[in-house]
Amino acid sequence: MKSSLMSMMEKTRMVQFTLWVSKVKLSDRETWKAGTISKTKLPLDTMSGEKFFAYWGLEKSTIEFLTHACCLYRDDTFKTEPAIHLVRKMQLYLESKTRFSGMTSPYLYPPMASASSLNRLRGWRRCTVAHTCSTAATMTALSSERRASLPSSTTTLASRQASRSWA
Repeated sequence: MKSSLMSMMEKTRMVQFTLWVSKVKLSDRETWKAGTISKTKLPLDTMSGEKFFAYWGLEKSTIEFLTHACCLYRDDTFKTEPAIHLVRKMQLYLESKTRFSGMTSPYLYPPMASASSLNRLRGWRRCTVAHTCSTAATMTALSSERRASLPSSTTTLASRQASRSWA
């Protein structure tokens, strides 16, 4: 909650929302009550995602963050789906985030994806592309009689490589 992207009021609503999501048990309908003064029972299985967020009064930018970054929705299909799907995905995000101390992201990245290994991979790809392009150029430059004397698999591979445009 250190972000300057949310106002103080929005941070308060977000904290209440996050605490509720972390405490609700989807298997127990008695825990589907929200609110501090008047407890409102939320029908998560029939309530749409749009009405669910309207109940909590979260801003559009906060809803977009929660649905796209935390729940991994690519579009706005969450608006028509039952709210129970949103809560399940948010609970998974929160559980993943708190599983390991010091983690900045709940998503796991392969250990090979460090910056140095990515640079090595890019360099290897450049070398491979350069070698393939030079091989294709050499094969294209060969005279037709010379190409005819080569095995057909080599000629086919070279013609396929020559026809590609390498970026």
